[in-house]
Amino acid sequence: MNSVAVGSLGSMVYLGATAGCVLAIPLLDLLPTRWALIICYVVQMIALYVFTWSADWYDLAAGRFFSGACQVILAIFLPVWVDAFSPQDNKTTWMTLIIMASPMGMLIGYGLAAIVVTLSERWWLTFYYVISVMIPLTLCLAFIPKKYLDIKEHLKLREQREEQESG
Repeated sequence: MNSVAVGSLGSMVYLGATAGCVLAIPLLDLLPTRWALIICYVVQMIALYVFTWSADWYDLAAGRFFSGACQVILAIFLPVWVDAFSPQDNKTTWMTLIIMASPMGMLIGYGLAAIVVTLSERWWLTFYYVISVMIPLTLCLAFIPKKYLDIKEHLKLREQREEQESG
């Protein structure tokens, strides 16, 4: 693969993230939060898997594009979730932890990837490790009670509670 192909492949994650920003809002509006997240996680795992076995540039580009698109839903959902669910006096701390999680996860991921590649020389194993962590997290997400995920419902209940307290 020449340098233009490699460079454009690297940019596919960001192109996917940009497209994901446009698609995430209707997805979150149309589907229950749980299913929007689960669908994105499953598509993310498929995209990562495709990236490990294909040598075709278009397959690789599609894998990177969908990987980027699926990451956006958490970037949109988590700050809104923190704003809705965190205690009023700890919102800043919660938001900081959520924002810190992404670069910290990348730092840990790149560090572990470097170790795996150094020890085994099989770069694709790093993607399988990510998938192996995502599978149980996705299954756990399927069983989290709705009241901890549904922002709209939570805000309605909070508004009703505040009306009762003030009324």
